[in-house]
Amino acid sequence: MSNGSLTALLQRKQAKVRLAGFVLLAAMVLFTLAAIGFGRADISMADAAAVIYGQLTGSPEAYAHINAAKMAIIWDIRLPRILAAIAVGGGLAVAGVVFQALLMNPLADSYTMGVSTGAAFGASVAIYLNIFTQGGLPVTLFAFGGAVATLLIVMSMARVGGYVSSANLVIAGIIVSSINRYLLLSPGLLAVWPRKAGNMCCMAGR
Repeated sequence: MSNGSLTALLQRKQAKVRLAGFVLLAAMVLFTLAAIGFGRADISMADAAAVIYGQLTGSPEAYAHINAAKMAIIWDIRLPRILAAIAVGGGLAVAGVVFQALLMNPLADSYTMGVSTGAAFGASVAIYLNIFTQGGLPVTLFAFGGAVATLLIVMSMARVGGYVSSANLVIAGIIVSSINRYLLLSPGLLAVWPRKAGNMCCMAGR
């Protein structure tokens, strides 16, 4: 294949990527405006768009016809939650792409590396200690620590002769994930906290 053909092929792929990005961005904006209208308050997409445009551009006249209650619902309550959901979803997507690129496997995810169960186990440890010590240990921080510790253990187990292969990472991740899941759903923990057994199962991916 000549250089001209490769250049043309690359340009076509880039055009497809730009088109897909534009379509997804437009869909995200439309779904955001539609999501703002979900709920008991009667808020239309036009009202949501007017408030957002007026707040971003500093033009109060754009939403002068909207009462203060609806404006507060749109700008102070619903929009921040929707933007947080978009940020979380984007972060999860990036994490999935990173896992798939590292493992060279399109089916790889955080469960493959045991990160999800490690985070769930760390969170359950914090909740468990808070019950008995009446303390205020940060559950999120413990979850993050459990995820990082699990990843480090998986990488150390997968390292053979100073080299880490994707196959070893997958196998080590499955092993550590199974251990975390057993610890998370151990009979002793569920016996101490039976009412939260369902939540524990959900956190473990069951």
